[in-house]
Amino acid sequence: MIKQNKFTYSLLIVFIACGIFVFYLSVLSYTYIGKEKVVSHNLFDGKSFQWTEIKEVALEYYVDDTGKYEEYNFISKDGNSIRIPLNDHFLQEDKSEIYRIARQNNVLFIEQEKN
Repeated sequence: MIKQNKFTYSLLIVFIACGIFVFYLSVLSYTYIGKEKVVSHNLFDGKSFQWTEIKEVALEYYVDDTGKYEEYNFISKDGNSIRIPLNDHFLQEDKSEIYRIARQNNVLFIEQEKN
């Protein structure tokens, strides 16, 4: 029976290995906006700023035929930045919390339309 299903078992092992690999890649990409720091870690690039290092937070947005697009741009005092696009996981309370944390840390908060 195993001889007859060798191809099926091999295909199943390859499928499981691919699933584990995709899961591993998704774990490597994450975003964290907390009270102490802001972290954006992508597959090959990772940036992290303490709130004391951030000079300005800009909520940039534009509206087109497909809807409204928004992203946060955290700009550090040395000119580097972290861009975090907003998606359906961000609630209005989350936006308010980011604004509150920025103000608490004396960080300039700007809301502007992106050209």
